[in-house]
Amino acid sequence: MSVRRVRRWVARHAGGADFSSSEPTGDGSRPDRIRAWHALDPASVPKHLGSNIDHGLSLQAVTQRSAEHVPNCLAVVKPPSALWRLAMQFHNLLIYG
Repeated sequence: MSVRRVRRWVARHAGGADFSSSEPTGDGSRPDRIRAWHALDPASVPKHLGSNIDHGLSLQAVTQRSAEHVPNCLAVVKPPSALWRLAMQFHNLLIYG
């Protein structure tokens, strides 16, 4: 996962959006923006997302959305070594006062 992809995703989904449309489009595609998700009727949310309550997303939709958006995973970070943790125990000015 690159920072560039995350920034591109945030810019596409959060920055400068037109929130005027909150109705699903007639051709079954999802609208770009929804004004207030919390104010929608729960039964209409799957229509907005292009999904189905009983069956979920189709395999084609899952593949398309996975390729389009940043994967939902955390970056793997190497834990600090034992020697580094020991050195950081003495990295406090209060213990020298």
